[in-house]
Amino acid sequence: MSIIFHILFTGVSNFSFSQISKTDILWSAETKLTWTDFRGSPSPTVDQTAQSSIKFGFYVKPVRGEKGKFMVSFYTLFERYKSWYKRNVKNDYVLQHEQIHFDIAEVFARKARREIMNSKKVNKATVNKIMKGILLEYARYTDLFDAETSYGYKHEAQAQWAERIKKELDELEEYKEHTFLAPK
Repeated sequence: MSIIFHILFTGVSNFSFSQISKTDILWSAETKLTWTDFRGSPSPTVDQTAQSSIKFGFYVKPVRGEKGKFMVSFYTLFERYKSWYKRNVKNDYVLQHEQIHFDIAEVFARKARREIMNSKKVNKATVNKIMKGILLEYARYTDLFDAETSYGYKHEAQAQWAERIKKELDELEEYKEHTFLAPK
């Protein structure tokens, strides 16, 4: 099991959510992944049992009539047609493992939102610096998750990680909104 992640950035523009693919799943506490969400085809040369493609999206949009004010949106998406599983190893532990990857991505989206909200000023350099650090930490964290759970084969360790991530999401509840007013 593995994860592919992408990050999309646009500058100050009129980018809208309508540009997000209708097949992507926006992270939500109420929405859990199901096997029907994995619509991609596995590579025959890959040993892993499943792969989630997760992307972070970010944009800044000026607030109309408010010079110097910007709305920021930062979100986590699951890409259905780039995510897959091998049908012969389909089980609840593999699905839970992929859900935890998606939840981990949301933890780091919330950390990014927190850092952006707590910045003195939001500009491209600030966001790039924040995202560089967040993405490095995110990559290390997902690697640790995969190592400690043996990619989902250590069920008890995976259950502990599920609780850990739920706790982190709860601790970052204040940053759950995808869109917010950027600090000046």
